[in-house]
Amino acid sequence: MLGDRFVRGRSRFFDRLPQERETTAKVYIKVRLAGLPEDLLAQLDTGAAWSVLAPDVARAAGVAFGIGERVALISRFGLHQGRLLRLPITFIAEEG
Repeated sequence: MLGDRFVRGRSRFFDRLPQERETTAKVYIKVRLAGLPEDLLAQLDTGAAWSVLAPDVARAAGVAFGIGERVALISRFGLHQGRLLRLPITFIAEEG
């Protein structure tokens, strides 16, 4: 079942992940990705053109590799190759 397409609630966010050494604050929110048994904490970047899944998360969610347009993404971690795909994602509201 797909969630609502409009925001009517709110949720807490985290500004750091315990396992990360990043010194600047980010915004991490709980999300649900179809095909995964548990919710994830995902970094929310309102200026990003795309959302990026780690390969192990994509595999666990049942994403079919080899389909979609091939693209290169340059990040602070270097150059990465990937594919553009549309996937349903739900932002988890704690209230409302």
